[in-house]
Amino acid sequence: MIPITLLLSLPLLASKPHYAALPAWAQTQWQQQKLDQTFSRSNYLHTALLQADFNGDGKVDVAIPVVRRVTGSQGVIIFHQGQAAPFMIGTTSNPTDELPKGSLAWATQWKIFTKRKTYEVYLDKQETLRERPVTLRYSAIEFSDGEKGGILYWTGTHYRWLYQSC
Repeated sequence: MIPITLLLSLPLLASKPHYAALPAWAQTQWQQQKLDQTFSRSNYLHTALLQADFNGDGKVDVAIPVVRRVTGSQGVIIFHQGQAAPFMIGTTSNPTDELPKGSLAWATQWKIFTKRKTYEVYLDKQETLRERPVTLRYSAIEFSDGEKGGILYWTGTHYRWLYQSC
């Protein structure tokens, strides 16, 4: 016979979110930057983390979905192996027009994008929807809600957002 206290605690155990363990070097960055004071890990993208060489230095980097504790905005933190400061995207107003503004709450899926050629959707001066080809040098991250999306990629010095649909 199972004790009633154990039965009552089972739904709590089952509903607790599970996150894949960060590699030790990324966990160290998380702790050194005290990111747990500002962010909590999330599973809104239905994959706990992505690993690839995002910046082309030959080392595997890690991206994790997060939520800003104060505002609830959803974003991603990217840890480059061997660099102390991580990159935070989508959890606040980004200081550049090259990144998406605000929360990434619209995204439900993300995956590693390894193709070298893709396209960007933009409005020309006459406000006509156009596409232009873009060549990627490194693995990127593709975000989607099933219909619209974009690609986040490293330019060699910073991250940039490619709109794939409007």
